[in-house]
Amino acid sequence: ISIDNAENGGWTAIITPVDQKEEINFTVSAMAESSIIFNFYVNKTILKQGDEVVINGFVQHNNIKISSANISIFIVRPDNNTEIINLTDDGMNKDGISNDGIFTNVIRNTSLEGIYYLGAIAQANLNDKVAERFGFSWLFVEKSERKEPEFRRGDSNIDGTIDISDAINTLGFLFTGTGSVNCKDA
Repeated sequence: ISIDNAENGGWTAIITPVDQKEEINFTVSAMAESSIIFNFYVNKTILKQGDEVVINGFVQHNNIKISSANISIFIVRPDNNTEIINLTDDGMNKDGISNDGIFTNVIRNTSLEGIYYLGAIAQANLNDKVAERFGFSWLFVEKSERKEPEFRRGDSNIDGTIDISDAINTLGFLFTGTGSVNCKDA
């Protein structure tokens, strides 16, 4: 890890396993030893295409979370396109509680298979000075294998069960044009 314009003083590097069962699943944080701490984390780092990922982050000074911080996440997708999202503390986007000092947002665009690199910048105003902290993480998106529905005679709406909804769907298709039948053999 290389940090440009690093503050003077001591530094601590922390390697945190996200899932003890997976050896490759970890987050690395490098922090200046000061009273200002920034941390961000994702709810999962290995996922399937199309899954959502919740990102949480906080900035604290002397063990008190700062609710006026700004946290931006730079997402570099496998095709090298970059997306920027801002974490918010407004009770929306899976934030839960507004103004509690925990900032949250959701990565919804995980359609590409591969590694997504996450870079985070947190800024907070303290004593008329802007303190900046940085963090890094990653996501690995596995290819989703679409399974074709198994053919079952009588399951005209292909929901995996044979019940009255199949009869209603078939009658609608035959007589009113309202139903849809993807497989006429069903």
